[in-house]
Amino acid sequence: MSNKATALLREQFKQGHEFLEGTMQGVTSEMAHWPPPGKAQALGANYAHVLISEDFLVIWSIERGRASTRFNPGG
Repeated sequence: MSNKATALLREQFKQGHEFLEGTMQGVTSEMAHWPPPGKAQALGANYAHVLISEDFLVIWSIERGRASTRFNPGG
């Protein structure tokens, strides 16, 4: 991945994370754990899902980059 693409991806992750944190600002523990009616998930469960997915994607990207340099020393 080029430096320009990497910088863009980092900025997008940063902005997305800041947006999520701004959305969660002021949410109490009670609000986060409130079970909405129907099939919807609690706010806290969705928040955890997003953070774990974000973490997985970052770790996967790092490991993928390491693997590509191990098997392709020039790239």
